[in-house]
Amino acid sequence: MSDEQTFDRLKWTVLDEAGFHHNAGIAYYWAARAFPGRETHELDDLVQRALIDLLDEELIFFHWGGWDDGVDVDPHTAKRATRAEVEADLRRGGDADPTPETVWFTSTEAGEAKLATIPAEVFLGYEDEIKRKAFLSRHPEFPQRQQEWLQAKERWVREGGRMPRPPSTKYPDWPFEQRGWRWYDSLPGSRLGNLIARLFFWRSEPD
Repeated sequence: MSDEQTFDRLKWTVLDEAGFHHNAGIAYYWAARAFPGRETHELDDLVQRALIDLLDEELIFFHWGGWDDGVDVDPHTAKRATRAEVEADLRRGGDADPTPETVWFTSTEAGEAKLATIPAEVFLGYEDEIKRKAFLSRHPEFPQRQQEWLQAKERWVREGGRMPRPPSTKYPDWPFEQRGWRWYDSLPGSRLGNLIARLFFWRSEPD
């Protein structure tokens, strides 16, 4: 698949996310997945191009909102951001420090109509969704185990002790990369002790 074809998948995936009301962070997430190994400035260009294309095609619109709480703002009553303001905010790049306000985007009616015409296999998460469904068909008990793990992790945050092990680590055919688990997470201790252990081992691991 060419870079241009992958970019198109990125663009339509960002449009698919627009219905949930996001800032540019979601576009960076998908850009990094679509183009792994790219430098930050390259991701900046991809994100800016995708979002401006969608804006110019009137498939999304931007408004201003707080960096932390903009997701709670009603996009239809918030102050709209002009194209120049959107460009200026996006030019700050993905590594820029947070600001009190940033631009948020959501889909327009035209954007929702466009989404209805895009095949599911175009979106970047399609292949992972196929893998996930195949895994669940083999292991229908997994969602329940996942829910139990999330509840156990909430208790661990409150009470400390042994960090519960994600259920995915118990399945040899888990189709995704295992993340968020190290052997020292199984050590007993308080929340502070677990944090210190994680910091110590993280600093001691080779790059």
